[in-house]
Amino acid sequence: MNTISEYIFSSDKHPKNIDHLRLSFEVLWRRIEMIKYLRKELLGIILNIAGLFTVSGLQVYAALRMTKVAEYIIQQNVTVFMNEVFIILGLWIVSLIISYFQTVYQEIVIQNICNDMRSDMSYASWNIKANYIDNQEQKEIESFLQNDVNMIENKVLRSIFGMIRFMLRAILSLIALFYIHYLLFVVSLILSIILYFIPLLTKKMVSNAGNQVSEANKSYLNKINNMMKGIDVLKEFGGLNFYQDTFSQELLKIKNSRVLLAKETSKVTFIIFLLNVISQLAVIFVTGLLILNKLILVGAILSTTDLAMKLFDSISAINQYLTIIHSSVQLLDKIDKFEASNDKTVEKPVLLTWNSVSISDLEFGYTTDRMLFSNVNLQLDKGKWYVLNGASGTGKSTLFKLLLQQLEPQKGVILIDGINMTQYNTDKLFSYLRQQGYMFDTSIKENILLGKDESDNFKEIINQLDIDLTKSITDLSGGEKQRTLLARALSQKAPVILLDEPTNHLDIGYQYQIMNILKRQSLTILCCVHDLNIAAAYCDRIILMKNKKVFNVGSPKEMLTRENIKELFDIGTHIIENEKTGRLNIIFMPEE
Repeated sequence: MNTISEYIFSSDKHPKNIDHLRLSFEVLWRRIEMIKYLRKELLGIILNIAGLFTVSGLQVYAALRMTKVAEYIIQQNVTVFMNEVFIILGLWIVSLIISYFQTVYQEIVIQNICNDMRSDMSYASWNIKANYIDNQEQKEIESFLQNDVNMIENKVLRSIFGMIRFMLRAILSLIALFYIHYLLFVVSLILSIILYFIPLLTKKMVSNAGNQVSEANKSYLNKINNMMKGIDVLKEFGGLNFYQDTFSQELLKIKNSRVLLAKETSKVTFIIFLLNVISQLAVIFVTGLLILNKLILVGAILSTTDLAMKLFDSISAINQYLTIIHSSVQLLDKIDKFEASNDKTVEKPVLLTWNSVSISDLEFGYTTDRMLFSNVNLQLDKGKWYVLNGASGTGKSTLFKLLLQQLEPQKGVILIDGINMTQYNTDKLFSYLRQQGYMFDTSIKENILLGKDESDNFKEIINQLDIDLTKSITDLSGGEKQRTLLARALSQKAPVILLDEPTNHLDIGYQYQIMNILKRQSLTILCCVHDLNIAAAYCDRIILMKNKKVFNVGSPKEMLTRENIKELFDIGTHIIENEKTGRLNIIFMPEE
């Protein structure tokens, strides 16, 4: 009965009475057909419906044979009576066996559909651009995978099969009543229509009470929030009585509104229950009249009673399932949204080799009114080591994400050998070491390989970086984690490696050890390093960034001048050139 009351007290967004059932199916099928999950399991659905039809048919047929049972009792024909009882028992046993296999197969179909949804949404999260990763779209996907798909499973899919079962039972019951006598069919059909629309007609009886409950709950939550924010003030001024009185008033509102809703709901529940009983009695009454007029057999009273119960209970169940579907079907909108983006995904040729990357008039901002950088122009050549340097917030890490196609520029293009990089799948071209790399809850080795096979130099990388594969990731120090993440970047065998502060969390010895390891690799390196001495010691070209633009590009000697450093970082320096190596040593001289 609670479900009936929930149905009556559902949102005002219900379709109009006459269109309720039709729109329910139209809305549901439009959404589901569009995402093609039901069509994918069409054979399974057809077999399930066939199973439901068979089960309902056997049970209705068993109810029809009750007429003969009663007649044989009246005739005192014990042998035939017992045979008929065993036939009916057999029909029920067969229906239960079929119902068992149908239920199991139904679960298989439901789980297949749900797993397809989970897979597609998981794939959608893979395609989300990095500027959305921490925002609404990613949260929607996480919510769907964690909660919504379970609600779709329990409230939509199971309700669909449940509604089909009761619709088949209702239709077959009406057909059986027609078989007994057409008048029973007419009466039952009229009563079924009335019972179907009664919850909609009585909805207004509880809608006001329901609104009062909502308003009372809203007011209560607002008061809680208000009081909790100002509780220190209340304590300072001795406002305990005010505090308690406020809560008491709100709790009284909630109590009164819920009592009113219970009263109104009980009235409606009583009306629906009474009409259900009256409907069954009406069928029995008509059956009695037909028997008295010798139009049907006396034993038909047993069949019609059972069939009427099946019919009217089915109508109530259909109403309940429709309510559940209406309250949950909007969850499918998320799938529509992200499936549409998945459909737009086009397979691109995988780019493995390159000679140069040209960045032309690049412009990007996470919001349209706050550009991170603009008019960025760069030329990156194969086999060179580049360092990005500049004050924090100049977009160095963001440039990496643009190269990885995790972000899309608002303006400008990135060309690889003269062709827009968006024409390629560059996943195997770049390897990326984040400033704050993530470690998965698995072994160190699996964290490094991420599902790929061991490369030829895997053991060499592990040895060079002094990584203990037997350790647990929970036992790793900050420096050990950083070396593990660097091993991950190197093990991908990508020709271009992007490094965002690779020496973070490392002591001085490990810093230079790692840079030496990187230097020995035949790689193109684009690196963000705040330590200018490390930049001067290892890189071929330095890219200085300031005021949302590339400030200057050149060799370490050309870029790491006292003037440039003062301009970018507002700090004095003393620069010494090593006579043997020609490398620079920068001594910072902050003003006292």
